[in-house]
Amino acid sequence: MKEFPTNVQKKEELQEFHESNNLPTTYQQPTKVVGMVVDEALEASPQEQEEDEKWTDKAIAARAQARPERLKKLKLAEKFQQNPGIEFLRAWWDDDPVLRIVIRKLLIKYPEWGDLVPG
Repeated sequence: MKEFPTNVQKKEELQEFHESNNLPTTYQQPTKVVGMVVDEALEASPQEQEEDEKWTDKAIAARAQARPERLKKLKLAEKFQQNPGIEFLRAWWDDDPVLRIVIRKLLIKYPEWGDLVPG
């Protein structure tokens, strides 16, 4: 049966290795990183920053508060078959993911209003 070296033997072997290779035998505890300098290439683009801001609690709450009024306007447009305009629909499409479902249904029902659905 093979005997395994004890911790004391391992420590002595490691110390001998360090001394023979002119390496320090003591180590400093790594310091905690508090702040970082970010390379400009790694910073978020303005479009990515805008996308991140879109998902803040404040932005989500604002969309949720505006949603009932927007839904009402979309339902009126559907009821009277009145095209609100593709730019109008695109703004809400880009701003509120929940409204995409309603807008997609409208554009399927009235394809002459435009096309926002990717693919």
